[in-house]
Amino acid sequence: MDQTLIAKIVSVLVLGVSALVFGLLPLLLKGYFEKMKNDNKKKNVFELIITIVGCFGAGVILTTCFTHMIPEANEYMNDAVGKGVMKDTGFPLVEILALAGFLIIYLVEEVVHILSHRWSGSGGVSGAESHGHTHEFVVEEVISSTTHFKAALRAFVIIVALGLHSLFEGMAIGLGLSPQYVWYLFFAIASHKFVIAFVIGMQFMVSGLSRLMVVTLIAIFSSISPLGIIIGIFVTNTGGSGEESPEQTVAITVLNGLAAGTLLYVVFFEILEKERAKQSNGLIQ
Repeated sequence: MDQTLIAKIVSVLVLGVSALVFGLLPLLLKGYFEKMKNDNKKKNVFELIITIVGCFGAGVILTTCFTHMIPEANEYMNDAVGKGVMKDTGFPLVEILALAGFLIIYLVEEVVHILSHRWSGSGGVSGAESHGHTHEFVVEEVISSTTHFKAALRAFVIIVALGLHSLFEGMAIGLGLSPQYVWYLFFAIASHKFVIAFVIGMQFMVSGLSRLMVVTLIAIFSSISPLGIIIGIFVTNTGGSGEESPEQTVAITVLNGLAAGTLLYVVFFEILEKERAKQSNGLIQ
């Protein structure tokens, strides 16, 4: 069997299985974390661990955005300009796309926030006032369901944004034409993918999502890079040149830019904002 194909198959298996294991590791340790949380002596240690992991993960994702996703999108944009698909206007398109992704998620969050207030103050809820504590219960139930919905929405945003990037990374491996190039990309991707898998697994665990939801999201995330590799293998083994078409180049530029913006929102407003609200040592954060 061709050495390049062997390297790609190994990459599919290792990236998929390892990301799944690292992503589910916080869930497997949940019982131990719960004991620490309920133990007054260990509660502070537990909260410190969550803070460190959360802030470290935010740093990893932030680094991925600024040193990997945005520069990669700029490279694809320059490639598209070189192919004559796009005009070189000097306009910072990728950065504008990142801002657009940031604002889109901000808008979605605000819409959900407005709807949650309307639901909690709707006629059906206020009509329960004559039943003693029923009104309070219904309001709490609506707010609780909205909170779970927002947590699920944030998790979905993270998976989509990181998933798009992982798909393109996987395709880069699958389109590789030499074993040396494939192994180089494999180690470069694995060096941060496993850390990110563990971090988002921890974030999902503490966000209140159900076990089934966490397992499903982590399984989806861990399968996207292998899927990208398989797509790349299919392209190269069916007469493809191993290079993206002009249309693919433009699509990757746009999607990577938008994905970077969505992750920036998640880092600043969903992770760091909550961590800084805690009574923890700012230097540790």
